[in-house]
Amino acid sequence: SDHVKKFSEWHESAKIKNEQLSQKIFDDKIDVLFDMSGLTKGNKLSVFKLKPSSKQVTWAGWLATTNLKQMDYIIGDKFATPKKDKKNFVEKVYRMENTWCVYSKSEFDKVKIFENKSQNIVFGCFQRPEKLNKKVLTTWSKILLRKKDSFLFFNNGMHQNYDVKNISTFFSKMGVSSSRIRFAESRNRLNYLNSYNLVDINLDTFPYNGGTTSFESVFMGIPILTMRNESIMFRCGESINSNLNMVEWIAKNEDEYIEKAISFSNKKLIKSIKNK
Repeated sequence: SDHVKKFSEWHESAKIKNEQLSQKIFDDKIDVLFDMSGLTKGNKLSVFKLKPSSKQVTWAGWLATTNLKQMDYIIGDKFATPKKDKKNFVEKVYRMENTWCVYSKSEFDKVKIFENKSQNIVFGCFQRPEKLNKKVLTTWSKILLRKKDSFLFFNNGMHQNYDVKNISTFFSKMGVSSSRIRFAESRNRLNYLNSYNLVDINLDTFPYNGGTTSFESVFMGIPILTMRNESIMFRCGESINSNLNMVEWIAKNEDEYIEKAISFSNKKLIKSIKNK
């Protein structure tokens, strides 16, 4: 928008040396410097270590501490980063009144939310493969073994052939037929968002919860089943469901997670949530 253009200025910094970038930030008298990468690939934490700005804040890109003493604040909320988790952060936790993050309205006018007409319950996972672990896949296997007419749908553009093979093999060893595990790699943004309509319940990973994918899920009217998080990571699932007044979708442990997945596998319930 014109307002954004008027009050913003963009600089390409990927190829600038950290020392030069830090000096540029200092010379420009930047009052508050935001990090939105944390410890993810391509981060610029080395710049923050040089402390070019008097106030330095980390947010959104890495849902845990940067472990950098030069980072003044991390933005959270009372659900994602409750006071009892203070020990997990080097930074001061700035708690937003409601939620630490929101998902902005899609720019795609063609994104449609509609009811999944399948008679079977379809569970979904849209997260990166590195968030999957043995406990998560074992828990999901137990759900599928009990809910015999259900399917599990994976959709993430980061899935490689070996990910698909390893995941399928794991479920097969647990007694779940490969025909009930489905994969997609929607790289087109519109197709990707519309694919949420194929799912009834989005299964959250643990202890590393979904972030962007969870916000996408609720934007598309798909409820998230999450589990109470006692790790060093943000309690993202708890924050989203608490802010939505859907605390019953937060399980205390793996056994309750399984029971809730079975209990909530109800088309009428799913439809009522989607129509809210």
